Amino acid sequence: MPRCKNYDGYYVGKEPSPRGIGYHAQGEAVGTERIGLDQQVWHVVEFGSKKTKRWAKGQTRTSRYVKMGHVLELEARELNIGLLYPNMDPYKSTSWSPYSFEVVDKNHVQIIKNDLGIPLRPMRTSDFVELYKKTHGICKIETQRERV
Repeated sequence: MPRCKNYDGYYVGKEPSPRGIGYHAQGEAVGTERIGLDQQVWHVVEFGSKKTKRWAKGQTRTSRYVKMGHVLELEARELNIGLLYPNMDPYKSTSWSPYSFEVVDKNHVQIIKNDLGIPLRPMRTSDFVELYKKTHGICKIETQRERV
């Protein structure tokens, strides 16, 4: 059995959590997020009266990953479209972001499930924002700086 990367222990490798990759919950801080073998977000929680650390599936309220219903402060450009990675073939499903957005108001967009039939997988919020900027132009903060 292989040794854990961050703790003095072993793992099997078939665990769906990040432990299957070699990250033991005991070696991480509470609230730490990682992607597991099942391509889902897992976070560390304290469990039981002994406060044992364990991996729990799902995102925290302060997650750094995009989640459904998340509202971002980005200037709205186009309504309800998928995000195509720059310089990619639009006829391949891997060229599109697994998440899309809808306009809340002219300065905010809300993350929604992509209607292109692409399976959802975790995506960092910062990566989504960068993709949005490359696809649709600059964000609100940069727009205000230009006008000054």
